[in-house]
Amino acid sequence: MACYQAAEMNSCAEKPMYQEYFASQELHASGTVDIQLRTLDAYRRELPMDRLDFLKVDTEGFDLNVLQGAAGWLAEGGIRFIQVEYFRPIPSATTSQGALSSLAEYLAQFRYEYVTSYTEYVDPRKRFFGAHNALFALPAAV
Repeated sequence: MACYQAAEMNSCAEKPMYQEYFASQELHASGTVDIQLRTLDAYRRELPMDRLDFLKVDTEGFDLNVLQGAAGWLAEGGIRFIQVEYFRPIPSATTSQGALSSLAEYLAQFRYEYVTSYTEYVDPRKRFFGAHNALFALPAAV
């Protein structure tokens, strides 16, 4: 995982979206950290439950990867609500990380519907770089 002086920017994303908004001197990585990644599907086998009411994913542009690691759980309808962080509505020419449309498209194949979103902040000095959260829900069976 790439580490930055501002720890909230640490990310496993190959092409973090930050490079589009921040000057290179602000993005100077302070190093890397070896971490062990497990999928949510693998972690779920250790949990004493099969269903989850609410999943919050906030992994600095790696949210789609996290959800891809939960494909089995999502296919079973085991998670009712999912909140994800996104940074832009659609992918850019340089990175697809953190795009709402990519998250929505992936979740739609499991019948998740977009419910709402809210903005945490927008920085006009950084070409309006912002952090936003979107809520998706699995509709109740009729």
